[in-house]
Amino acid sequence: MRRINKGFSAIELLGTLELTKSEILEQIRGTIKPDVINRQIVK
Repeated sequence: MRRINKGFSAIELLGTLELTKSEILEQIRGTIKPDVINRQIVK
């Protein structure tokens, strides 16, 4: 996971991280399924 701060305040960042944390915990419990992203490298 990677996040870049482009002008957000510390409070806004904490809110975003809290939402991410709750989503991860729901995935662990099996309440929701995680998003799957497949990436391909084109040479």
